[in-house]
Amino acid sequence: MAIAVDVNDKIIVTLDCDKELPPEKRTKFFVRPMTVGRLRRFLEKTKDDSALTLTEMLDQLNSFIIGWENFRTSSGDIIKFKTDEQGIGSMENWDYFSMDQLVELFKACMESNKLGTVQLKN
Repeated sequence: MAIAVDVNDKIIVTLDCDKELPPEKRTKFFVRPMTVGRLRRFLEKTKDDSALTLTEMLDQLNSFIIGWENFRTSSGDIIKFKTDEQGIGSMENWDYFSMDQLVELFKACMESNKLGTVQLKN
């Protein structure tokens, strides 16, 4: 039976660097399901190139990520997820990440949005 994707659902993504930590110490990234409209806009932006630009990747992360939990500085201070007036993630959010972490997070968002993952959660 086909199950509709709930656009209000949150998929939890954890980076590889946190997977060995106890669950309560891991940073959790909350990802929204990719709708057909979001997929279409993503493909339209990237159809001419085989690789994403950094700006395209950050735009997509802003589209995917709706928040995080337990994200801290090296001194242990909590980093709050910033949004604009429409609730879209701020580009400032990505200043806290290395390039490797951004790529891993982007890939994890794409992987978490495979149909089976979203349907299995429902």
